[in-house]
Amino acid sequence: MKKTLFIAALAALLLGAGCAKQTTPNSSLTARRLKVAATIFALADIAQNVGGDRADVITLLPPGASPHTFEPTPDLIKKLQDAKILFMIGHGLDDWAVTLAQSVPGLTTVVVDTGIKLRAPGSAPAIGFHDEDGQTDPHYWLDAGNGQKIAATIADNLERSDPDNAAAYRENLEKYQNQIAHTDKTIRDLLKPHAGAKLITHHDAWQYFAAAYGLVIAGSFEPSPGKSLTPKELAALEDLIRKARIKTLFIEPQLSDQIVKPVADDLKLNIRKLDPEGGTAKSYLDLMETNARTIAESL
Repeated sequence: MKKTLFIAALAALLLGAGCAKQTTPNSSLTARRLKVAATIFALADIAQNVGGDRADVITLLPPGASPHTFEPTPDLIKKLQDAKILFMIGHGLDDWAVTLAQSVPGLTTVVVDTGIKLRAPGSAPAIGFHDEDGQTDPHYWLDAGNGQKIAATIADNLERSDPDNAAAYRENLEKYQNQIAHTDKTIRDLLKPHAGAKLITHHDAWQYFAAAYGLVIAGSFEPSPGKSLTPKELAALEDLIRKARIKTLFIEPQLSDQIVKPVADDLKLNIRKLDPEGGTAKSYLDLMETNARTIAESL
């Protein structure tokens, strides 16, 4: 019933937006740029670099929100008006975007995992809440090599949707691929001295990153939405930290330090923040390098 009402609300907004479009004086100017959307910041930034000044890219997930627990509102339909492609990660991370896309005529959804070797969820201990689909780890953009493949997939789809500007998209792609390769090398140089180092992270999002850059995920922890870790979970986390000889706990921006401060104080640990989605980053490349520097400085 809720899904039916949601789709009905979206349809009503779509009709209203369509009527309003007829009186928009600058619609002929914006129509010159291909409008596309992406579910998360990192993906939108890759799309913008490939699209350049011939594409208008919008991001659906608000800064600081988790794509796993995000609940879209009907107002998001306004952002998707006239968009031709919606790029998404898939595999349980942003499936909420499918309902939105179904309410926009002519909008094509593209899961950007073409050519990427997907991983199963990690086998390391996972303490607390889990929201993955149980089959595939969706955080594949956290390997810069996969970022290059994502960029290529986006370029292919932009070219098909806008063949008149295909040469420009291909030129942007080549330039951006080189930038990604440079960032990838920077990350490898930063983390090479720490090869084999163990990490415990909030949320099991770092398997691709660890595998690409020679690190080991010893475990993860995540409180249930809106709650703290239970005493039993805190005890399990403390035991895991001792076994892995961890010096730093890595949490994500939306998680308060207070969640793990008792454990950190007890074991004299540092608390640092890693950002998988990019809500605090300037760009996808900044996201990747900043996370790598945070890890390197903490080991």
